[in-house]
Amino acid sequence: MVDLAKASGASRFLYTTLCYDSQPRLNRSLDVVEPNQATRGVSLLFVHGGGWTSGVRSIYHPIMFALRKLDYVCGSLDYRLAGGATALEQVDDVALGQ
Repeated sequence: MVDLAKASGASRFLYTTLCYDSQPRLNRSLDVVEPNQATRGVSLLFVHGGGWTSGVRSIYHPIMFALRKLDYVCGSLDYRLAGGATALEQVDDVALGQ
């Protein structure tokens, strides 16, 4: 977990990367951005597009950082891509990351 703050005195927030499976070699990870004080009763989870063949979780980082200023907890996850997993395994990856 990393506690980030800009030198300009911007509000602090937490950025965490979690490995969400028992096989780290599969690179199934979840990035979480939390405001210093989460006041909303809902979290947002982003799953990248790419037709199950390409994409990375970091594509949503700018949106996540913007939404944390509105007190949202946000997450973005990776899943195994086509060629390394069946379609059902990919869906299972996303379900496991929730």
